[in-house]
Amino acid sequence: MALYFPLMMNLKEKRCVVVGAGGVATRKVKSLLECEAQVAVVSKRACSDIVRLAQEGKIKLIEKSFSPEDLDGAFLVFVASDDPITNRLAAMEAVKRGIPVNVADSPELSTFLVPSYFRKGHLTISVSTGGKSPRLARRLKEWIKSNIPSGVEELLSKLEKERTFVKKSGLSMEEKVNFYDEIIDKSGILKKKGDIEN
Repeated sequence: MALYFPLMMNLKEKRCVVVGAGGVATRKVKSLLECEAQVAVVSKRACSDIVRLAQEGKIKLIEKSFSPEDLDGAFLVFVASDDPITNRLAAMEAVKRGIPVNVADSPELSTFLVPSYFRKGHLTISVSTGGKSPRLARRLKEWIKSNIPSGVEELLSKLEKERTFVKKSGLSMEEKVNFYDEIIDKSGILKKKGDIEN
């Protein structure tokens, strides 16, 4: 199995197509909406959450079987139907068009994987096992999440404000690094390397 390149992507106002409308598809849709993507869901039948999101105008629901033209203008494709033939067809069509595609529970049909991740404000931490063990990725994510110290979001906001000053300061790269490290160390949120117990 190939090594995957970790990447954070801006999906704001990008057309993302989700094939399927069950529980797995709903989780994908909600994640895409968090990122302000324009979401279209293609499925003959849809669960109540998908129907509600469509009724609220948050997504476009296309109630029919998948066909290649459903991918017109798509930036990303997520495939999560309960029909393996539909999943394969949608994945092959996306690959043919050069559109990145993720097929739920089928890394072999996917051109990208979605890591297990969590957010605290603008901090996003993700864990991937390259599709080898999604369960281990989820367990590691939960462990990291439970060990994130409180105050990280406030520290991030402070660093963001200081970054504007630092960009215009004329400081050398080493001075910039030292400046940021001093703010992080003074916060007391993260232990210094020498402080970590064996």
